[in-house]
Amino acid sequence: MQNPPNLCINDTSVVFMRNKISIALLAALALPFKGFSQQDPYYTHYAFNKILFNPAYAGASGSFCVNANAHRQWMGLQDETGMFKTQSGKAPINFVDNIMPKTNAFGFTAPINIKNASGIVTNYGGAFLSFTNDVIAYESNTYLRGGLAGAYNLADGSSIRLGFDVTSITRQIDGTKMRAHDPNDPLVPTNKQGDTKTELGAGVWYSNPNLKDLYV
Repeated sequence: MQNPPNLCINDTSVVFMRNKISIALLAALALPFKGFSQQDPYYTHYAFNKILFNPAYAGASGSFCVNANAHRQWMGLQDETGMFKTQSGKAPINFVDNIMPKTNAFGFTAPINIKNASGIVTNYGGAFLSFTNDVIAYESNTYLRGGLAGAYNLADGSSIRLGFDVTSITRQIDGTKMRAHDPNDPLVPTNKQGDTKTELGAGVWYSNPNLKDLYV
């Protein structure tokens, strides 16, 4: 007598099937939506540019601070003139000099310090203002940011800070310097174009001087 076929499904198979179904549903829900991206400025050292990333850092040092940054990428790379293949054949193309990425940034932070009756000064937050200009080839992005941060000081000397900022972003592209594969392509601009948008941001900052000045 032959054994009946095994129709049992173990728990592992059920979980695996559920995971596959969940992934398929999430992918199906994501399909109708458009995706947008942006090119954020690039800084060399995070430790010296905290306020340019996180609004919660405003006033964390307890002092008035000024931060300046100048970043140059691909130093020494020479732009070249060469032949560019078009639909009608090959044509010379002259690249505009200095298309390498360049970033200049400036930040200012002021603490909110309050002295109690005993003369002890406690930091309760801060404010900041920053300006960043980021140039990548023929695209220029200017960021003007301002924000506030509040601090909650814990008994062990650590601190949790919450911050928010408002950013005015101006993005421009110089179409006069671009060389389109198809000169009649209507999607490639032939003049200077730009737009300004407003962006909101928030951040969290934790620091503990008792753990070798740990910050997250």
